[in-house]
Amino acid sequence: MTLQPRKLSAALVAAVFLALIGLRLWLVAGVPKNYVNGPHDDLYFARMAESLVNGQWMGPYDNMTLIKGPFYGLFLAFSYRTGLPLFLNETLLYVVACVVMYLAMTPLVRGRWSRLLLFGILLFLPAGMVTYWNLRVYREFVSLSLSLWVLACAAGLFLRMDREPAHVAPWSFGLGVSLAAFMLCREEALWITVPLGLLLLAAFVIILRERLSRVWAQTLLLLLPALISYAAIMLVSYVNYTRYGFWGYSETLDRDMNRVMDTLSRIRTEEPYPYNAVTVANLRLAYRVSPRLRELRNEIEALWDDWQHSSSESLMGMPPWYVEKHLTAALPGMDHYFRWLLGDALQAGGFYADGFPRQYLRETADELEAACRAGTLDCAGGLPMPLLGRVRRGQLEPVARLFAENALDLLQVRLQTATVRSVDPSGWQAWREEFEVFRRLAHNPIELQLVGQAPALHELAELGRKVNVMRQIESVYRLLTLPCFVAAVPAWLWITARHRGRLRQRGVVLLLFCISLFCVRLAALAAYSVTRGGPMAVYSESAYPYQYAALFLAWYLPLQAWSGSRPARKPDAAA
Repeated sequence: MTLQPRKLSAALVAAVFLALIGLRLWLVAGVPKNYVNGPHDDLYFARMAESLVNGQWMGPYDNMTLIKGPFYGLFLAFSYRTGLPLFLNETLLYVVACVVMYLAMTPLVRGRWSRLLLFGILLFLPAGMVTYWNLRVYREFVSLSLSLWVLACAAGLFLRMDREPAHVAPWSFGLGVSLAAFMLCREEALWITVPLGLLLLAAFVIILRERLSRVWAQTLLLLLPALISYAAIMLVSYVNYTRYGFWGYSETLDRDMNRVMDTLSRIRTEEPYPYNAVTVANLRLAYRVSPRLRELRNEIEALWDDWQHSSSESLMGMPPWYVEKHLTAALPGMDHYFRWLLGDALQAGGFYADGFPRQYLRETADELEAACRAGTLDCAGGLPMPLLGRVRRGQLEPVARLFAENALDLLQVRLQTATVRSVDPSGWQAWREEFEVFRRLAHNPIELQLVGQAPALHELAELGRKVNVMRQIESVYRLLTLPCFVAAVPAWLWITARHRGRLRQRGVVLLLFCISLFCVRLAALAAYSVTRGGPMAVYSESAYPYQYAALFLAWYLPLQAWSGSRPARKPDAAA
């Protein structure tokens, strides 16, 4: 019995599909996690996860408990319960996101082989393999996966708006859940609401223009993701409030704390700073007008040198042209690390003894802002932005340049924190007592850092072979990505000139959505780098799924329009 060509093709696609997944999982099997002593990063999430596992929510309350979003800690706790290695669970989250993207694109990309190409491109992204961030017990790999989850569910929802609500509801619910996880994963995640809101607005316009049946049901399904994500954030905020007296999911987003930091950084001194710096000079001026801030002076001065050292190291990570042109002040200012100094100072001063120091921060901010309004302090202006502080006109040029350089790095697949690295324990931190919490949570397949032990040579050799395969894959991405983007431009010009009417409108909207996600993400990171200081480009790997989805659509849509414009083939006369 012979299979029909269509069934044979489907079987081959399924076989290749499963083979690709198998290869992807084999590449990370046995790869251990690198334990890093980061009290505000790796160790912070590990301790949060252990508290969750022990039924203590985020743990005992102090200035460190709620400094970051809780989702990665929740994921760590879940991963621990599965008994599987952490890196494998992180990879599975990403692989499933690729599968969802494959399914989401079905209404637009009918051909299984075309969707399989997109699936393969996303599945083997170098940013999802053995990279600087992914080897650590940190949230960037999960953040990358959630970026793809949001993109996939949003595409699935948008492309199915003309179908019955029962077919649309799973994608709407999926978008709501993935958006909630995305928002709770990183504090600056609010940026995604701009392009996502525009896509949902486009979907609403389509509903009205095409006069679809059940308009109210379809509109409700467009609103459902926002309701679900908002409800999740409110739930976490409520639990935090009942346990700690703080309403919100991260103190970093607290309005009064940001008012204090924003106003301090606006105080003008003789030294020019390209970012919104807090310095010894503007603190001295602030102490004169704010009795509440003076109460914290000894604690701030005791902590200043240590945090100033960390801040200076961070600023030196900026591009050389930025350091040479902009970091010219004789006395170094402090960048976003002042947030951590302020928290430590409040803790040392006993202000966290009765919960979050809301009243103290509010009164301090009121005193500083009143001094600015009265002219007692000479405060700079600018456009107020959440998390960024005041954006000044002179900061726009370095923002644009950082954006362009970061975009080029991604297009060339040369982002340092998202390139494949060797699994070499000789360069990792030596075992410390603090790492015991990692050992309990990560389920490392090879404990490379245990005192007095070493992995077998054959295990390291196997890891080396896998890393070599990943580097070969990365070299293909590096070779093809930028040329394919450049070549897509004349393809679009030709198609829009000759066959514009054949371009699928929803596909074009989805392409613009992917491009807007890519651009807004990089613009937000560039703006944060310039206003708060520090090389935020290291967190831009989450833009890779948007980049490659856009690249796929940039070629698929014009090729589809061109193939649809060709005249039908005449039947063979002899036949």
